Amino acid sequence: DQCIEYGILYLGGDLNESDDIIVDLISFGVCDKEKLLPRKGAKNGDLIFSTGLFGLTTLGFRKLLHNEQIPAELNELVLPAILEPKAKVNFLKLFKVTSINTCMDCSDGLFITLKEMSEVNNMGIDVTKVPIHPAVNSYAKAENLNPLDLVFNGGEEFELIFSITPEMEDELLKQSKNTNLFIQKIGCFSSNHEDIIILDKEYSMYSLSNEGFEHFKT
Repeated sequence: DQCIEYGILYLGGDLNESDDIIVDLISFGVCDKEKLLPRKGAKNGDLIFSTGLFGLTTLGFRKLLHNEQIPAELNELVLPAILEPKAKVNFLKLFKVTSINTCMDCSDGLFITLKEMSEVNNMGIDVTKVPIHPAVNSYAKAENLNPLDLVFNGGEEFELIFSITPEMEDELLKQSKNTNLFIQKIGCFSSNHEDIIILDKEYSMYSLSNEGFEHFKT
């Protein structure tokens, strides 16, 4: 169904023997070199945006893998988030009309994505606005959970994290409305340090840990 919706040709997959049904897929695309979106190329002060809000997939996996009980109204949000993710195809329209200098997909957790972008650009990142879904924020407060863990240490969000120069912000916000693409400014690159620092005062009482998914971790 997803291949039909996004016009992708399905050729096959890698199937192996297992007690569970596991389908291993790979996809690739081809484009001109000048149209590639690199991870490296940010400068001090460049603004960082996200194409979505975080926390739903974290709760979804807690429910499916650990049978965590969450309110029924929250189920209606978390299950589609992990079982039926939506591709950000409108981002391509935004890319055509704005100057985006770095971009990375977020599938291993927001902290790991920001950390990789920080390291490849040799700068730290100041998070001035935590991109948390309102329903996740309310649930975290009600259950006395650390909302930063739900936002930064999840995975499988399939959102895009990208940066622009400050001068492009007004045009970016204008074009995002024209292309019907949700975006949120979450922070900026900083040459003053090499860390991921949370400056959002609403979450100043919480600590941030790195528990995202790491490939080949032993």
